[in-house]
Amino acid sequence: LLVKMGEWNAAHSEAVYGINYFNLPKQNWGTVAQSKASTAEEGEIFAYVFDWPANGMLMINGLVAGEINVSTYDGKPLPSSPGEGGLAIDLSGADAEPYATVLRIQYLGGLNAIVDSAVDLGLKGNELTLEAKNAKLTGKANKLQNNAHIGFWTDSSDTASWTLNVPAPGKYAVKVLYACDTAFAGSTAKLTVLGKTVAATVPATKSWESFELLDLGVLDLDQVGPTTCTIGFGTTKGKALFNLKLVLFIPVADTH
Repeated sequence: LLVKMGEWNAAHSEAVYGINYFNLPKQNWGTVAQSKASTAEEGEIFAYVFDWPANGMLMINGLVAGEINVSTYDGKPLPSSPGEGGLAIDLSGADAEPYATVLRIQYLGGLNAIVDSAVDLGLKGNELTLEAKNAKLTGKANKLQNNAHIGFWTDSSDTASWTLNVPAPGKYAVKVLYACDTAFAGSTAKLTVLGKTVAATVPATKSWESFELLDLGVLDLDQVGPTTCTIGFGTTKGKALFNLKLVLFIPVADTH
């Protein structure tokens, strides 16, 4: 068996050794990874199919990009079509392989991963929303992953900043949509706007892919117009801060 697995690894070396984790909703047929050479604008994703779909159609939940071309690992093109919830691939021209069938998914023109619909943000439409993909990152380690969240937030100098346009003076509850594995939790996330700071200890979520809302506190913002919002480590206890998708500023009158 070990010899067979070694042969499989050698035959699929690009999809084994040169990859990064790729954050998508759970797939019922297998999993996905991204080539290390990929960027948010163009690159390649590998799909590892362990359970072959009976109807020959594979749905990759949550995958969205400007232009996508799908093929078998050895380059045979496969028909695909984007849908509201992800990417549908016709496997009728492919054969199931022992251990796992690997597909190549090449994308161009921007890649996105749909936020897991199981996370209910309770938005009303008047919140100020700062998305990970629009952040300016500084530091040594943190980086945007899959055009969806900021990860590898492991150095105390790592920060993310946005231009926050405050429409009216008042109090705003600040929340973040984050994920943090148990082994890395415990540091403090600190957010600063106009010299005012809120902070909270980062609890563990179920995994790096399981996103939840965390309350950082309430800020009284008395200056209207564009300003800078920055988030980073407060105190460093865990091995990483978190994966971050969104920062929300909710008018206090609308939090109940």
